[in-house]
Formats: sequence, C-alpha cells, structure tokens
Amino acid sequence: MNKRKRFSALVRSLGIAACATSAAHAYELGGVAIHGSLSTTAAYSDKYNFLGSTDESFDFIQTEATVNATKRFDNGLKIAGQVYAYELAGYSAVTLDFGNVDYSFSQEFGLRLGRNKTPSGFYSEVQDLDQVRIFASLPLNFYPRVYRPFAVANDGISLYGNVGAGKAGSFDYQTFYGYVSRIDNQQPTMIGTNINELTPNMIAGGSLIWNVPVDGLRVGYSYFDLFGAAITTNAQTIPGLGTTSFSGGLGYTAQVASIEYTRGKWVAATEYKYTKTTTDLANDSALASGFVPARSIPNADAAEKDEIYFQLTYQATDKLGFGTYYAYSDYQKSTIDKDIALATSYAITPWWLIKGEVHFMDGIHEIGSAGDKNPGAKEEKWNYYVVKTTLSF
Repeated sequence: MNKRKRFSALVRSLGIAACATSAAHAYELGGVAIHGSLSTTAAYSDKYNFLGSTDESFDFIQTEATVNATKRFDNGLKIAGQVYAYELAGYSAVTLDFGNVDYSFSQEFGLRLGRNKTPSGFYSEVQDLDQVRIFASLPLNFYPRVYRPFAVANDGISLYGNVGAGKAGSFDYQTFYGYVSRIDNQQPTMIGTNINELTPNMIAGGSLIWNVPVDGLRVGYSYFDLFGAAITTNAQTIPGLGTTSFSGGLGYTAQVASIEYTRGKWVAATEYKYTKTTTDLANDSALASGFVPARSIPNADAAEKDEIYFQLTYQATDKLGFGTYYAYSDYQKSTIDKDIALATSYAITPWWLIKGEVHFMDGIHEIGSAGDKNPGAKEEKWNYYVVKTTLSF
C-alpha cells in the first residue's frame, strides 16, 4: 500500500471513530488507553502562496490525523506510541511520532527508550493537542509547520524527572541522545531549496523547567545540537567551477528560553529562540579528484536567526476563547519578519473544535522556506487567514 493510500485509510478510520464518539474520553481496550484526533486546515492570503495555493483563494493546506495508545503496568512501566498521518501542501506521509518504553524509578528519575519526542520550547511536544490552545497555529515562524515531521522526535534514550527545591519550587528536566532519520527531499520544506539529500544523523540536548513558587508561573530553557549530518546539493553553475554539486557536513543548534504565566482564564507566554546553522561543503568534482577547495557555497557556511514572540490568551467561557500574539524574527541581522495574529476558538462539543485566526505579516522570508514559489515577491506586507476544525476522542 503506497503512502497516499495508507494516509487516506487512516484518515477514514479515525474520522469514523471521532464522529461516532459523543464525549472527549479515551477508548479502553484490554487496559490500553486509546486517543485520537482528525483535523483539517484551510488558509487564504491576499498576496502569496504559503503552504499551498493560497494566493487570493482558500486552499485546504493541511490534514492531520493522530492515534495514540498507552499501556500502564502496576510496576510503573509504561509503553506508549503515536501514529501521525498528514498531508501538507500536497505532500502526504504516515509516520511514528513516538513509540517508547518508559520506566519511572522515582519522581526524580525516569528513563525512556525508543522514539522519543524532542523538547524545544514549551510547546514543541504538544503541537498535535489542539484542545490545549486557542490558536490554530503556533507562532508561524517560531514553530514552522513544515519542520514538524522531522523535528518532533528522535530514536534513542531520554532521562527525565522532577526534583523538588523546597521553597524555591521544583524543576522538571529532560536530557536526550538519539538519531534523526533521513529527510525526504519531497517534503515541503525541501522543495524550492537547492538541497538534494539531507541526512540529519545524531541529536543531543535537554530541557529544564523551573516551576516557580508563584501559582501559575514557570520558566524554561531548552537546547539541542544536531550533528554529524550529511548534505548534498543539486548541480548548479558556479563561476570558476562550472556546473557542479556540493556535499559535506551540516550542523544545527537551537536554544529556547521560555516564560509562561497562568492566572485564572488568562495565559501569557513569551519565548526567545536562537538558532545557528553551519555547513562545511566542497564541490563534488574537486572531491573526486582528491582536491578540496577552501570555498563553500556563497552565504551558506553559517546562518543565524533570532526569534521572539509575546502571546496572550483568554478563555472567556468553557467553549469560547480569544488570543493574540506578536512575533519577530531576525535572519542574519538583516532580514526581518513580523507577525501580528488574532485568534478565536469555539468548542461546538467537547470533542469538536473550530478555530479562526488572521495574521498581519510584515516580511517574506518564510514563504520560500515553506517550499512555495512566489516569483518576484517583493511586497513585505501581506495578510494570512487560517480556519481549522478538529475532531478528537
């Protein structure tokens, strides 16, 4: 069965299950708790194609389906996994979000083996949980949709726990080391780039969250380092070298500082992220002859990005919520993207959500990162409208 058929079959099965249930409760099957969700997202832009054919027309840019199962044993052992199927900008796949064996020796120390979620900021591990947030989209540039399929998990080992600190509160920690699978060059984030193949290889890092002794306040820091990656570009014409391709190594690091404060029906959050991408590439014709020139692809040997957003949400009633955020992205200290978003969420039933939001954009750096082609794009100011509906059980 090909990817598209598997995706369609899973979506149909999950849709039937979600529509059949009348409350947001898990199914129980032989002591196994089963949850799932099905969502679809449509978008419209007044100027550009972004994650689909959205230029002056509504397009169904993404469909997502998740099914997860958890089995807890009396001795503290837990086995859990989640299948994630999606179609984004015409590309579809069925993947394993996570699948691990988890044992908590004590409150202070636990161990997970298998495919584990990669912590990065407060919300990377809960991107598929629409019920916990008002926005249909996490901040667009800070948590890009196109990065989720390969940035959410790694295969390896994770250590975690909660350590009490008396009057200073407590600390939740995670450390991890693992392997990230090869990235399909047909994924939306790869389309429109000059990359032919990218094999991420190893990843290591961790997160630390301080549960401050103030009700509703937590402060976090996360870090990860992707290393040992291999990259190959498509053939291109370089002055002095002719038509050639490049290959070599790639490194990527990300650091995120986060603050969240909950008071009653209000939640305020801000996160800052610094990322750095480094490459060490040589042209393949020179490598084949045994001579590696001391030159890289122009402007590709290092790239830095600073991002920050401020977000405020208000849950007016059990069904109705509102939110707003301001996001700022600085690429190489030269290219700026700004995003002001307004959002609303309404729960038709406990298991059926609809969401709508508008983004007032100033900057076009990310429209290329989404794999979309907008020839001659120059206008920095544009608007983006998103509607999303989610069924869950």
